[in-house]
Amino acid sequence: MFDLPTPNGTPSPTGAKPKETLIYTFDPQGDVTLVLDNAPNGLPARLDDLRLSPGGSSYFSSGTTFKILRIQASSKHLALACPYFSRMLRSKFSEGAQLQSQGNVEINIHEPRVPSFVLLMCIVHCRMQHVPTVVPLSTLSDMAALVDYYECYDAVGVFADLWIRALENQLPTAPELTRPASYYDRSRNDQENSIRNALNWVLISWVFYKKDIFQKMTQYLQDHSVSQIITNGLPIPAAIIGKLNNKRTTYIQMLIDDLNKLHSKVAEGCINNSTYYDSSSKQECTYLVLGALTKRMMEMKLVQAPAPQSPFLGFGINKMKTLFRDTFKSPNRNGYHERCQLSSRITTMLDGYSDPLGFDIDDPDFPRHRNT
Repeated sequence: MFDLPTPNGTPSPTGAKPKETLIYTFDPQGDVTLVLDNAPNGLPARLDDLRLSPGGSSYFSSGTTFKILRIQASSKHLALACPYFSRMLRSKFSEGAQLQSQGNVEINIHEPRVPSFVLLMCIVHCRMQHVPTVVPLSTLSDMAALVDYYECYDAVGVFADLWIRALENQLPTAPELTRPASYYDRSRNDQENSIRNALNWVLISWVFYKKDIFQKMTQYLQDHSVSQIITNGLPIPAAIIGKLNNKRTTYIQMLIDDLNKLHSKVAEGCINNSTYYDSSSKQECTYLVLGALTKRMMEMKLVQAPAPQSPFLGFGINKMKTLFRDTFKSPNRNGYHERCQLSSRITTMLDGYSDPLGFDIDDPDFPRHRNT
């Protein structure tokens, strides 16, 4: 018997003895039995009792005990909705051969997202009474992974549009650059959750071809990630992740290089050419500005050896620009040498930077999108 691989699938824990076997009959005349040996213990005994309600059902919670779930499905529905199953069941693969010779086939599926897989089967078999109009982001992300793997874009597309519209107002948003630097003192968990949500939205927008969301979230990840961007197990194409990391590190390196150039420029002396000020005043200006700049750069560990290197752990584009604007200041000298002040020079430097650009979902560097 063939074990069907699944997107990011992991086998159920060894040694976990299922308490019982559930049978979900989507088609009483179904000729395909899909077997999942890691169904959550919270799944109801009967398909008719299934309630995939919004807000995060207990069905989706992981636990230590599991059930075996046997799904009686229709090969016609599977093949019509999912090209993946169509190739398998209508070809010379062992599953197709057994189906044609014996009239039925059993397939083991190793899928950690069992409730989402059940939801997919509800859609494929037109059990619309079990399909919610709102799902949590985690479920929407799971569905995107399943849809991309089984290629059932058309079957799920209408529901995906409903789910996305219901959650679109929860997209991670970029704070204004006018936010105080203390904004970035928020807990690491909050920052990690925002990055994780943005990655989920990249997958969702990629699979369901939402160009605007894809552009916004790829921009957000470049701007707010403070470490190397990884998929967290999501099936996001490597080309997208690679480009995100490349753009982020290139931008950060430019900021650091320009700050070092500014440091050298400040060390050259006061930029006020007026003869009204004597040399001692200009020298004092240089020391004040250079001292303030050096102190701030030391606080960010930008002048100690070794110099920060890619992937610039702890450095974020938006975070750096906000810190530069809010904290890189030299003592106020009552308006004298105003052009020399560190805040003025930092503002001039940052004015040459635009925000990172989000990606075009149709970028030729990315794999050919299957949902177009």
